[in-house]
Amino acid sequence: MPQRLAFPLLVFALLSFSLEASAQARRPIPYPVMPTPQFERAIEQGTRTTTGEPGPAYWTNRADYTIEVSLSPETKMLHGTETIRYHNNSPDELRFVLIHLRQNLHKENAMRNRFVPITGGMEISEVKANGQVLQEGSSGNTAGYRTRGTLMQVVLPEPLPTGGAAELEIAWRFEVPEEGAPRMGQDGRGVLPRLLVSSGGRLRRCQRLEGRSVYGQRGVLHGLR
Repeated sequence: MPQRLAFPLLVFALLSFSLEASAQARRPIPYPVMPTPQFERAIEQGTRTTTGEPGPAYWTNRADYTIEVSLSPETKMLHGTETIRYHNNSPDELRFVLIHLRQNLHKENAMRNRFVPITGGMEISEVKANGQVLQEGSSGNTAGYRTRGTLMQVVLPEPLPTGGAAELEIAWRFEVPEEGAPRMGQDGRGVLPRLLVSSGGRLRRCQRLEGRSVYGQRGVLHGLR
């Protein structure tokens, strides 16, 4: 190889090695990851492992849905009746459950962080638990239901024991928002009333400010007519 060609190649190789060694020497060392008290408690209880995967004591509840709906194109009103069979696989007795009424984002005084058309939200005409009609506005541990924002709390007539199941029946209606609106606009996207998550610990409370993440309970849709 000619000398005048070999010398530039040698310089290039030395520079490349030097840059690579320098980059390796400056590689940042991450700080120690300190587990939160909640994560440590989950490990102690066996619901999580140190890798974050479900542990031997992990559990998750289940909801089975049967829904009948009818739509009036003239009024844009969607009427529905919904039966939810809720299975309590947790180690805790459940006194109440939470249901996400996502359409209430469209109520006039709803808390939200984006513009949405006002439709009045979801109107609840009847709620039953295990065949018993519940009254709206009940307080404390009295069986009934109350709504605040997009959350509806249903206090059961009897606590739901571990391994037990409760059946909820809800009749509702709402005006379908315009196409492109969030929470089931006329483009067909969105969800109907749905139970919120209870898994691996206590029943999750969700932020009332819409636009943040909330979690629906794992379930099975058995019928939609």
